[in-house]
Amino acid sequence: MPEAYSSQGRHLLIAVSDPHLRTLLRNFFASTYEVETAETAAQAVSVVAGRPLDFDVMLVDLNLPPSGLEFIARIRGDYPHIPIALLVSREYEHHFALLNKYDVFCVIVRTFPLDFDELQIAIENLVLPTKAFGLARYLRSPMELEERLILSLEDKQAMMEEALEFFRRFRPHDTDISQIRLALEELINNAIYHAFRRASGARKYEMGAFDRLDRGEQIRVEFGADKRFLGCSVTDNQGALDVGTVMKKIERQITQEGILDESGRGLYLTRTLSDKMIVNIHPNVATQIVLLFSRRDPIKVKPFFVNQVRTF
Repeated sequence: MPEAYSSQGRHLLIAVSDPHLRTLLRNFFASTYEVETAETAAQAVSVVAGRPLDFDVMLVDLNLPPSGLEFIARIRGDYPHIPIALLVSREYEHHFALLNKYDVFCVIVRTFPLDFDELQIAIENLVLPTKAFGLARYLRSPMELEERLILSLEDKQAMMEEALEFFRRFRPHDTDISQIRLALEELINNAIYHAFRRASGARKYEMGAFDRLDRGEQIRVEFGADKRFLGCSVTDNQGALDVGTVMKKIERQITQEGILDESGRGLYLTRTLSDKMIVNIHPNVATQIVLLFSRRDPIKVKPFFVNQVRTF
């Protein structure tokens, strides 16, 4: 089913206990969504059950009494298709198994003051995930943005040099860009050696033997900057990754159950090296990973975003 172009008129549930925050969020989103609110899990369940039409998206506070995750657990079975964003103010990785279990693919970190741009983009991406693609979506004007295509090993090497020269303008010493270099190279290698498959499902390209992609295959790399972030994105034109695989791989690395896994460490590593990671998936069309690196202090509690275009 094709996505509507606008979020206008979509229905949003804001389930937040703090009255001041709840009012701020309601007033902010009221211009583009039909908003209803709840201050407890029980009230939120009643609001959801009492609607003749399902909500298009929900924003749920982890601290919703008695628990935001308890509310999600109670309604998930009846409403498996509704995208849910979890709002947190502290570390949440010990909840990652439950996020995976209840299909919560968006975690927004409450900042002081609130980052309304991030809130708006994150919620809109859940409603209209085709809009989630592109590094420019996560940078503010004025910005600088470059784009390159990788078709061969030679292209990759040249692009890496260009990207690192770009980032050195903002971080002049090699030690200052080591994390960006490692993360970007990891993303590109993951795209080359994991996105492209033979008809049998086996990897098409192997490390040390890769020279050039086949005709019709490509990897697109963006790198850029605004006043807040340095950023990069890597996009393959296969779309072979799925949200369940992303969640399971990261969960296994967080819990250390997958410490010896041959795959999955790249996603976890790039998330660890960056301040924000956004995974965008259009099945059988494209997979994109966006990384942002703060130009100020490192972000202590990192948000989490996985957006998958619905093709049904």
